[in-house]
Amino acid sequence: MNGWIDVSQSRPCPVCGPLHKRQSWCLIHSSGEVCICPRVSEGSVRRAGDAGYLHRLIDVPKRRYEMPKQGAMPLANIVNWNAKLQEFRARLTIEKLCTFADSLGVSAVSLDRLGVGLTWESVWAFPMSDGMGVVGFRLRNDQGDKWAERGSRNALFIPAERKPAGPLIICEGPTDTAAMLDWDYDAVGRASCNTGARYLLSQCVSRIVVIMSDNDGPGVEGANRLAKELRCAESVRVVRPAKGKDVREWKRLGATRHDVEKEIRP
Repeated sequence: MNGWIDVSQSRPCPVCGPLHKRQSWCLIHSSGEVCICPRVSEGSVRRAGDAGYLHRLIDVPKRRYEMPKQGAMPLANIVNWNAKLQEFRARLTIEKLCTFADSLGVSAVSLDRLGVGLTWESVWAFPMSDGMGVVGFRLRNDQGDKWAERGSRNALFIPAERKPAGPLIICEGPTDTAAMLDWDYDAVGRASCNTGARYLLSQCVSRIVVIMSDNDGPGVEGANRLAKELRCAESVRVVRPAKGKDVREWKRLGATRHDVEKEIRP
């Protein structure tokens, strides 16, 4: 996006604040006059597609932000994402994968189906796909901080060896997707509560779809918006975890497939 710059610790989002454990995916225009925030809709001018909400920074002191130097941010269409995937996967060991899975409260098998790997910095990398191939990576460290590999597109977390039976469950993030895979559902994830709609259309044709939202305002709002866009589905329902802030925490609190079935059953 011409003129738009990723937020950082030194250049936080003027709307939702400094970076925290939930990746914001926010963008600031180099003019310093507007920004796009995917988490906060209140006070925005309009939607900016999958990117989020456009905010005019009326009460924020104006400053110009320098664009990254030419070549500092690789473009998605020139990065060899498949080569990166092989590289990250090659660093994975069963021991490391099992330790990571235990820390998240999901199975190593489900994480492996999502293609998780390790970067040189021992950061976990989840491949994002547009349905035809890898277009970027969501990164996560052991402290739970999340961000994206430079040049990535916000797309879908699609598992290998899918079982397209029963409802299609759409989750927010790769670890919630892993939790649904543990319960033996056909599940895919999106990068955030406001992204991925255009990639999900082909996944949802004539399917019974259940959107599992996070238990917060932006999550529910984003899930309801997505439900309206998936007109190609046979039916769409939005469901929230009965306990916890998201699906993975619900699982960690002891939820079983039987508990999930009670919530998603029409």
